[in-house]
Amino acid sequence: MCDTTSEHVRPLVIVATDFDASAHGQPGLPELPIELSDYILDNLWNDRRTLEACSLVCRTWLPTTRLHLFHALSLSGRHEVSHLESTLHGRLPTIPDFTRYIRSLSLVSIYPLEDWLGPTLPSSFQQLGHIRHLRLTRFTPTCFEWQPVVEELAVLFPDISELCLEDIRMDEPRRLRHMLSAFPALSALKVTSGIWLSNASQFATIRRHWVDELESDLPQVLGDEVLESGTSVDVKRMVQIRKLELGHGLYNDATALLLLNAPFQLRALEQARISWTYIRDSALPIFTSFLAKCAETVMDLQIMLNGYTSREPLLNALRALQFPELRTLHFGIVHLPGGIPDMRWIPAMLRSLQNNSTNIQQIKLSLNIAGLDSLGVLSWRDIDAQLSALAEQFMGFTLSIVVTSCLDEVLVRADVVEDIKNRLEHARELLGEERLEVTCPQENDIFWT
Repeated sequence: MCDTTSEHVRPLVIVATDFDASAHGQPGLPELPIELSDYILDNLWNDRRTLEACSLVCRTWLPTTRLHLFHALSLSGRHEVSHLESTLHGRLPTIPDFTRYIRSLSLVSIYPLEDWLGPTLPSSFQQLGHIRHLRLTRFTPTCFEWQPVVEELAVLFPDISELCLEDIRMDEPRRLRHMLSAFPALSALKVTSGIWLSNASQFATIRRHWVDELESDLPQVLGDEVLESGTSVDVKRMVQIRKLELGHGLYNDATALLLLNAPFQLRALEQARISWTYIRDSALPIFTSFLAKCAETVMDLQIMLNGYTSREPLLNALRALQFPELRTLHFGIVHLPGGIPDMRWIPAMLRSLQNNSTNIQQIKLSLNIAGLDSLGVLSWRDIDAQLSALAEQFMGFTLSIVVTSCLDEVLVRADVVEDIKNRLEHARELLGEERLEVTCPQENDIFWT
């Protein structure tokens, strides 16, 4: 059985096998601690072939390998629902509690969603009671009666803690508001291209409509009391969102509007990952207000801005931010091509930390470069000055810069590291080698792309 495993597995088989050598007159082999076994298997989560081989090695590994092999279920049509039903009825007897390994459910709208997800959910969903993560992709709420389906999902999956909305169309604010309020255990929200519309004029029209509705239809927030008439949804359940991710959407301002006008959704926020493409003039007040609200409580922030970032109102707003709880700030991934993008927003945010933050411990910068020349795009003199001030102000402050990739076919890794360190002359002197880390995590000393 071990002969069928891959080369990655064979060294582990020797250490972790259940073979009892003492029964054959030999000293027993030392057993690998279960914690270490789980750690090894957890790092193989995306290597299905190796996990399948590991599941045949010993019974101790079986629960963890099954958890990774069967944790995710994706459905995109009635035929896949039928396949799920046949699988549940046909294979369940051979694997007791098979469905307890399924923790993530993705519903992908390839076919008209009402063909298989409305007006009620498939009966097979009732056996998936251990779902923790729900992903909706290319979802159009207008194609069927939205509210009953969301409420039924919440009843069937009360333990959902993470909701991911990917390439979603929403026609009115209450769609998102009701969805978030339906799941009592929700603590993480990820929106990728959350509001998708066909053209800018259509977006402008709907955005004006949304703003009018938000002003007249939002629930009143009175301390811990949230009042919303005419709905069965308890919107107070939305207060526990602790992790938020906004992806590369052109229309993040629409999503931000919904969250900003219901601030009880953000007051417990601890971790945020924000990527905003093209901050238009009309979206500038929304963006700055939204980021300021997140800054009140966030402890770990990753941010990437791209397009229209050179305007003074935006830079001034970034400099004025206050981060009373922030501990880690991550810029990236910052793409530095041969062009001349404006990157003054980075030193502007560093300036805000110098002025207002009292807890910052680490700055991370992830770079995707075209070559050594492209590094000159960044305002290194300003960045060096701000980082030096932070190094003097906060004891134990560390800086980590990672070059994730390089378009140059052949470039010595050591040259990249030294070039970046030389651009941070004063910060390098203050931080020293132990608190300034510049890495290019490629296997070889030369970049190959």
